[in-house]
Amino acid sequence: MKNQQTKKYEKILKTLRRYRREGWELKLEDEYSTPKEIAKARAVCEDTCDYMPDFIVDPQTGHKFINHNFVRNEC
Repeated sequence: MKNQQTKKYEKILKTLRRYRREGWELKLEDEYSTPKEIAKARAVCEDTCDYMPDFIVDPQTGHKFINHNFVRNEC
């Protein structure tokens, strides 16, 4: 039986793959040089995509992604 952590990781990976497949633009948090830019990116996301989380952490790499949607405007 899989433990909770493994299930959580699999769910996150599945979500990341789905976002990429559907054309979501995911930006690494590291690509933003200042906290102001990170806050701006988060605000854009919150304005357009209320139901999406601010960040997704890829459990395999540890990379932290900011969810963006500049490709699709269907939110």
